[in-house]
Amino acid sequence: MDEAELIAQLKRHHIEALEPLVREYQAQAMGAAYLITGSRDEAEDVVQTAFIRAYEHISQFDSARGFKPWFMRIVINTAINQLPKQNNASIDDISNEFYLSAADTIWDSLTEIERQIEENQLRETIISALDKLPGEQRAVVVMRYYLDMEDDEIAQILKRPSGTIKWRLHNARKYLRAILRRKNSKEDLALDI
Repeated sequence: MDEAELIAQLKRHHIEALEPLVREYQAQAMGAAYLITGSRDEAEDVVQTAFIRAYEHISQFDSARGFKPWFMRIVINTAINQLPKQNNASIDDISNEFYLSAADTIWDSLTEIERQIEENQLRETIISALDKLPGEQRAVVVMRYYLDMEDDEIAQILKRPSGTIKWRLHNARKYLRAILRRKNSKEDLALDI
C-alpha cells in the first residue's frame, strides 16, 4: 500500500495505517530526535509523541505535500520543546547503537581497526560538540546534515527567516570546526611528547 493510501486511511481514523509509516520513518526520526536531545530516552519519547501527534492532527496534513517533511517537522519541534526539560547529556550518555558500529564489526586487519577507532573518536567529538550548541542551532544542523533538508525547508519548519537559518548554520560550522581543530592540535601535542 502506498503512502497516499495510508494517509487517506489515517484521515478515516484507521489507526492501523500508522504502523507502516512508523516502520518507514522511525529510525530517521529517532536519529534526528537523539541528535537534538542527546538522550535515547528523550528521543524515544519525542518519536512516540510525534507519531501520536501526527495521527491526531492528520486532518491538517496537506496531501499535496510529502508526509516526511510534515512528520519530521513534528519530530524536530517536539525535540526542541523537550530541551528545557532535560539535563545536559555527557558523552558517556551517548548510545553506541546510533553512532558506533565497532561492536557489530569483525575487523580483518589492524589497519581497519585503527581506521574505525579514529572514525568513532571523530563521531564522539562531533556529537560532544553538537551537544554544546544551543537547542535550535543544534536542530538546524541536524535538519541540514542528518535529514538533508534545504535551508528554505528548515526556515519553513522553524518559522524563521532563511537568513537566520544560514547564519545559524554558519555559526554552528564555525564552532564545530574550532572544536575539531582544538582536538587535532591536542592529539598532535600528545604525539610529540
